[in-house]
Amino acid sequence: MRNLHRIILICLILFAGGASAQTVKFGHIDFQQLFSSMPEKETAQKNLDKVRTELENQSNAMQKEYTDKLKAYQDQQKTFSDAIRQTKEDELQSIAQRIQNFQQQAQQNLQQEEAKQFQPVYEKARKAIADVGKEQGLLYVFEVNGMLYHSDQSIDILAAVKTKLGIK
Repeated sequence: MRNLHRIILICLILFAGGASAQTVKFGHIDFQQLFSSMPEKETAQKNLDKVRTELENQSNAMQKEYTDKLKAYQDQQKTFSDAIRQTKEDELQSIAQRIQNFQQQAQQNLQQEEAKQFQPVYEKARKAIADVGKEQGLLYVFEVNGMLYHSDQSIDILAAVKTKLGIK
């Protein structure tokens, strides 16, 4: 009798598991296409470009200063005493070091600014994807560009997410 109860219990569990497996739904989305179509992305890109331009202008000014001083040094180096020549060379090395430090710092600042500008846009897109996934009862939503295959049964939620975000 116990064995019969066990068999019935196992069959119920397998049947229930089999029934729920048939209702599992998956979705996919081209995240880059969604991200590119978001108006907030354009605003973030413009803000990032503004910062990039400011940093490039500063770097160009520093490069010009170095080039001008190097040319002046090369033109006049034969007339300099050893002490003045050494001072000028030290000055040129100092400017070159400042340029290198500035470029490293500028790269870090640009990366931080990029994260600052784009993170809210990514979060908005991810939230919309999660909301649509929940609304449609999806178990998982996959990034289509990272998949090798997806069946016709996988639901493309790009249009639904764009609608949720108010994007045409």
